[in-house]
Amino acid sequence: MLAPTWAQAAEEFPSRPINFICPWPAGGTADQSMRAICQVAARILKQPIAVENKAGAAGMIGAKAIAAAKPDGYTIGQIPISVTRFSQLGSLQADPLKDFTYIARTSGQTFGIAVVPESKFKTLQDMVAYAKANPGKVSYAHAGVGGATHVGMEEFAMAAGIQLNAIAYKGGAAALNDTLGGQVDMLADSSSWAPHVEAGKLRLLATWGEQRTPRFNNTPTLKELGFKVVVDAPNGIGAPAGLPADVEKKLRDAFRFAVNSDEFKTVASRIDAPLMYLDGPDYKKYVAQMFQHESKLIERLKLKELLAKG
Repeated sequence: MLAPTWAQAAEEFPSRPINFICPWPAGGTADQSMRAICQVAARILKQPIAVENKAGAAGMIGAKAIAAAKPDGYTIGQIPISVTRFSQLGSLQADPLKDFTYIARTSGQTFGIAVVPESKFKTLQDMVAYAKANPGKVSYAHAGVGGATHVGMEEFAMAAGIQLNAIAYKGGAAALNDTLGGQVDMLADSSSWAPHVEAGKLRLLATWGEQRTPRFNNTPTLKELGFKVVVDAPNGIGAPAGLPADVEKKLRDAFRFAVNSDEFKTVASRIDAPLMYLDGPDYKKYVAQMFQHESKLIERLKLKELLAKG
């Protein structure tokens, strides 16, 4: 793929470094992928892109900072698709349909359900059968009420016609530790379980993507098992609303090239992040579709009431 080129202009963007807000802690999978993609985009734009971690509130602190920034192209960042849910739940004081300029959808996440090797659940079907006979007795750990792991698991439970006991943690690491320690029956998380599955310390019952994950190709998807649930929580890159058209085009061109670069593909493969590229306008349409989907889920799962209970 050839790098994009642009004609010179009197005040050509960018003429100075760009600040990139990553709404997650440094060192995590999202941070790794964004640093890789920014390195490539920086070469195309011929200016450094400095990654700034603004973690907290399930990614919403960083998302709010992007929406509130000056729309000149010098502050951009990662926008998790969960803005469509948390804006409706009141955790994000921004409108995902009006307050962002969408540049590119980049890659998704691999979610799954895992148990310890000693678990009586050898397959997902075993768990579903037991849960039907014992409503509310099967527990699972997730990374917080309203997050992708909680909402995805409850959507699956509805599709399976079962009632599970959801145990909320303040993050995936704590949920993983208690699953390994036997305090809960199952873990619902993104690929924090991957090294433990490979080491034989956890057994993966199912993944949540549209297709099987290459590294765990023997594990079926929820969809394969007959449950019409796909959760991949794709991330994207955006800027504040009101970006000048020429600036938006340059950023879209640069990140299109970066997403399709071998460097980014290598990092994405290592962290089990399937490539899900969409150009800015198509990404915006996808966000609008997800907003409607999340509206229905919030109502069906009574998420506002759950959050109010703490």
